Amino acid sequence: MNSDDIKSFWKNPAVRKHMAFIGSKGGKAKAVPEAILEWKVKRGSGVRATISARDRGWLRAFKSKHRGFIGVCVTLAFGARQEMKWEFV
Repeated sequence: MNSDDIKSFWKNPAVRKHMAFIGSKGGKAKAVPEAILEWKVKRGSGVRATISARDRGWLRAFKSKHRGFIGVCVTLAFGARQEMKWEFV
């Protein structure tokens, strides 16, 4: 990531990313992630931190098929107030 990428990241009013945590067994990466973190950043005067129903839904569906999986949704809001909401799925 270069400095232009970083500037663009902070100017964008909405950022959506996810991070997968993949374990290993016997030196080989597992095919299914052990955890996924879905995060959103919202910017603007009237934004609120809310959990995405779409993220919650697909993480729950994934969890129902993969025992031991952990899903986490996080939203940060930078508006008139700064808020953060998160939940395990």
